[in-house]
Amino acid sequence: MPTQLIVVHKKQETVADLDKRLSEMFDIPIDKLVVFLRHENAYNNTVRTEVYNIDWRKKMKFEDAARVDHGCILYVEEADPKQKLDDFNWHKEFVKDQEKLKILFHDPINDPEALVFSL
Repeated sequence: MPTQLIVVHKKQETVADLDKRLSEMFDIPIDKLVVFLRHENAYNNTVRTEVYNIDWRKKMKFEDAARVDHGCILYVEEADPKQKLDDFNWHKEFVKDQEKLKILFHDPINDPEALVFSL
């Protein structure tokens, strides 16, 4: 899966600014650009997905729009932004990933008391 690093000034740039940059970067018309925010909460093993560049959020500064600093991933897709969430390609990929089994175990050398299951 292709990955791209993008640096955003959280206090100065808006979600619309990010849309413009992503549209140019991926050659997707801005009216067909859909950005998904996937929150992964390792503490309770939940995943929540939402459309990040929804109309009411576009004027917001990046830092105020939604928490993206811990346990989240942004995905970009070319599609009709008005279609149902279940019809997006990335939504289908998220569902596949949710069905995967995760096994966490501890490092017996660095954690002999098994206090942290981080591997």
